[in-house]
Amino acid sequence: MRPASDRFAALLEGPQVTYSCRAESWYSGELLAEALPVESGTLTSTADVIDTHEVAASVPYKGEFDLSDPLNPLGAYGQRVRLFIDLTSASGEVESVALGWSRITPSNASNGVMELRARDLTLELERARLVTPVQLTAPVSANPATELFNPATALEYLVTGILPVAVLDTLPDLAGALYVLRDRRQGVVDILQAVSATASVDVSGALVITSVPDLTDPDPVLRFTDGYGADPTSGDRGTIVDLRPEVNDSRGFNACIVQGVTAEGAPVYGGAYVTEGPMAWPVQPDVVSAYGANPGYFFSPLLRTVAGCIAAAKSILAGWMLGANGTFTVEAAPDPRLEVNDVVELSKDRQTYLGLVQQVALPLTATSGPMTFSGVLL
Repeated sequence: MRPASDRFAALLEGPQVTYSCRAESWYSGELLAEALPVESGTLTSTADVIDTHEVAASVPYKGEFDLSDPLNPLGAYGQRVRLFIDLTSASGEVESVALGWSRITPSNASNGVMELRARDLTLELERARLVTPVQLTAPVSANPATELFNPATALEYLVTGILPVAVLDTLPDLAGALYVLRDRRQGVVDILQAVSATASVDVSGALVITSVPDLTDPDPVLRFTDGYGADPTSGDRGTIVDLRPEVNDSRGFNACIVQGVTAEGAPVYGGAYVTEGPMAWPVQPDVVSAYGANPGYFFSPLLRTVAGCIAAAKSILAGWMLGANGTFTVEAAPDPRLEVNDVVELSKDRQTYLGLVQQVALPLTATSGPMTFSGVLL
């Protein structure tokens, strides 16, 4: 959940509040524009191994507007925008939430309006492709004597100088070496997948790396309701416009088979299986369950042992199983605090669900429609 003051939350609940968006523009550490007004638009965020977001917004401008000028606040020469949602009360009080940084991509301007397009800062990793292949081993390993590959140090090596990076959790060492040919971002993804970690850019613009969270008994950070029977003092928001839970027979794998490569180049395997419930993997080869066998596969050159493959398989399967209870889609009044990977409680028509948010489309202005978010039921 994005950081927000208690007063922001109170204004969000109250009547007669103006909801608006403004943008700062920066170039090479220099502030080019402090408060560009946003007429309309959407910030769409998606959860993945590396979380991403895209901005599509209309920004008015006056006078001459030369997009070829490298110091144009809305140019695409490395300019970054930082978006804010402002809530203004009837008395003029303003509370804000920062939505984070984005790099402007080529956009169009006509008739006094700039159709702004921008991407999250992991775009910088995509652009910073490697000129020559890099082998990540002892030179960036914390344990060269044991020939173990230290993923945290390697991630810092790939990202430092492009984005600030913070590794918040202890990541397990890996055997062997990683060859990053050209795609720096894919090298980061390969490491994250091998050690069951994820990454996202926080509101300060740093790439934050964490282990995949344990969702065994999660607590919701926000609650959305249709207001039925709600206690007015509870803080629950009666804002759900529509809630659509969905379940289908093709919702998930019930086994994960992981292949790695030994130091000698031979294949090595490990697996994990669903052992309980209606999606359980058939215990015997000649036994066919109602759900059946539905294995998924994963390959990583960073996994060198059976134990490593099994550990990766268990983590990957746990992620796949998040969809076992079904999925949901919600339309609700905008709440800019909501982020992907938030656990939320959803109540409508006397039914209550717990969900993990995997995509959010946040309107940037009051006239840009409702907020839509979707994810998996827990």
